[in-house]
Amino acid sequence: MDIGDGRVMSDVTSMFITYLLELYTWSNDNDTLAVVRKLWPQAQRAAMWQLNITQDNGYLPTYLVSTYDILGLDSYKYATYNGAFHLLAMKAAEKLAYSMG
Repeated sequence: MDIGDGRVMSDVTSMFITYLLELYTWSNDNDTLAVVRKLWPQAQRAAMWQLNITQDNGYLPTYLVSTYDILGLDSYKYATYNGAFHLLAMKAAEKLAYSMG
């Protein structure tokens, strides 16, 4: 979970953060909430990675591929899918941060 496999796909990281928030939001049992709390440090690192890949412009990731495997997507500076999912993940990370204290 701490080491990537070589391809830099921003939507995978975005999905992890977003789905962790969904799990937290819809769970009512203590075991599931414990899992969310256990995964929170990885979500924090994922959010920091998301922020780091936007350093060249301050708001959207650039030149990344996604799990859709569109050929040559990383040759375009911006991709709507990656950008929108990044913004969703940042909002989810904010909500998780408040929830985790």
